[in-house]
Amino acid sequence: METHLECRDRFNPSYVPSRLIDVGIRDLSGNFTVPRLIETKEYSGNPEHTKSKWQYITLSHCWGKSEHLETRKENLDEMKIAIPLESMNKTYADAVRVARGFQIQYLWIDSLCIVQNSKNDWNEEASRMCFVYNNTAFNIAAVAATDGDDGFLSERLAVKLGHVIRLDGKKVVRTLWIRPCLRDSCVHRKDIKLSRFPLFGRAWVLQESILAARTLAFCPVSMHFRCRVKQRSDQEPFNDVDHLSVFNGFEHFTFHNLPTKSAICSEYVMDVWYRLLSTYSTKEMSSRRDKLPAIGGLAFQVGSFTGDRYLAGLWEHNFPQALCWTTFKISREYYVLPASNTALYIAPSWSWASLSVPFGYSPVAFTGTELLIPDLTSNYYPGKDGVDHTHKKSAKFRWEAQLLDTNIDFISDCYGQVKAGYITLMG
Repeated sequence: METHLECRDRFNPSYVPSRLIDVGIRDLSGNFTVPRLIETKEYSGNPEHTKSKWQYITLSHCWGKSEHLETRKENLDEMKIAIPLESMNKTYADAVRVARGFQIQYLWIDSLCIVQNSKNDWNEEASRMCFVYNNTAFNIAAVAATDGDDGFLSERLAVKLGHVIRLDGKKVVRTLWIRPCLRDSCVHRKDIKLSRFPLFGRAWVLQESILAARTLAFCPVSMHFRCRVKQRSDQEPFNDVDHLSVFNGFEHFTFHNLPTKSAICSEYVMDVWYRLLSTYSTKEMSSRRDKLPAIGGLAFQVGSFTGDRYLAGLWEHNFPQALCWTTFKISREYYVLPASNTALYIAPSWSWASLSVPFGYSPVAFTGTELLIPDLTSNYYPGKDGVDHTHKKSAKFRWEAQLLDTNIDFISDCYGQVKAGYITLMG
């Protein structure tokens, strides 16, 4: 945490979440005090709670369908007094144990730190996701738990654990890692990747994984740590584990790697954004209302870097190319809802967010004014190397459409839910 400059950079180092779970401290008898929810603003004048004292970790988890403890208007005061460990589901309780084990006093869990039945609080806190995850000491990923009852900590047989052995020779000290062969380990079975676990099928987790500089993932039989520099497993602690990518490598993207806010860098960021959306569109969410908020934290970072205006999932500077998205499948279940249907309206019809189906962008959205297309007069010719050797010719085109006007009616902030919107094009 101290030696990796890429991991130390934060989008807003002074940020402190509105609420945190105090996991408790050891009393004189050696037992931990009862966890409780705290409003950090209530400690703003306390010299014991300076910005540097608010180190916290976060939790990425599957909500599932089972009932779970959550903060609501009617129990907010009660949660601030005490949240007994036995009242939490197993996943939450395990997260508390991890925080205590790392001697980190504060923990952020969405369902406990956001008032779930307050629209105003939910919208306000959802708009801060960028800062919450970007400033976490590390993010716990409960990758295999389908709901809160599963948990992610379990007893592990000592015979399956590896051991570090240091051999002191006359000239050199060698460190060896001795472990038995684990046939069921997701590290050594290349066909079982982290991306196949339930957690990484959730839409919200995409931005959580990218925004957090460090992630500690708990698998059924192993643990994995990933930061912006290294990837390690408790099965291979001295080697980078190169198959732990969960979002096509996007989780390694960081704005801190870019040298300047130049036009070239901004173009690269936009290219990453639109390609990332294709991955995002395949993920699941419990409510269609989350379509824009669940990626709003990343959108905030893109907008802050490029200075561009965000238009319900698209960027003003990229019009009309931004309109070149296409769905991979369509169903009657996913039709565009009119703005008059306020109960179900998600986004304008010209935005990809208006449909809940996988989509992608046409190559013309990224190629400027020239595109290589197959020569229809030639035959498809696959070479022995599996590469398509069909003759292609260059096709030049120009964008005739021009964006004249746009208006978006946002529910709270420009990176979250919208009420309605329109664009005016000329061409």
